[in-house]
Amino acid sequence: MTSQPVDPSATGPPTRRGHRTRTVVLVAVAAAVVAGLVGLGLGGLGGVLFSSSGLGGGDRRGQDIADGCVILDRLEDDLPVEEGAVSLEEPLLFELGAAGQLFMAAGAADQDSEAWITGNKLVSGMATLDTEGINDSVETAQTTICA
Repeated sequence: MTSQPVDPSATGPPTRRGHRTRTVVLVAVAAAVVAGLVGLGLGGLGGVLFSSSGLGGGDRRGQDIADGCVILDRLEDDLPVEEGAVSLEEPLLFELGAAGQLFMAAGAADQDSEAWITGNKLVSGMATLDTEGINDSVETAQTTICA
């Protein structure tokens, strides 16, 4: 019986070819990742430039206030908030929180603005389930911001 000759490359030490292949694959993956990130950046920039509001974002502040006021108007039957009415099982908690955050977004450029302060108090009241704080904030929003 004769044995088959053994391929020396199968039993010998690893060759540089395997190392080069890994390097080429890693470089190709890195290039693909960089190209993807560049594409996302250019796509986002193009979206901002070609959107109807442009770089300035249009009247986002006014839209945020209007949206927050719409939420408060829709909740008119649930206001003022009574003790126990705000819980994790009720959508009222999340709707009032959304209105507060919209007011905060509207006043983000000026944290001394009525919108920011009222929104912050409303969100804080929601976080602590402070019905008096919630009602005060809602009343302030309805009489000053939404008026």
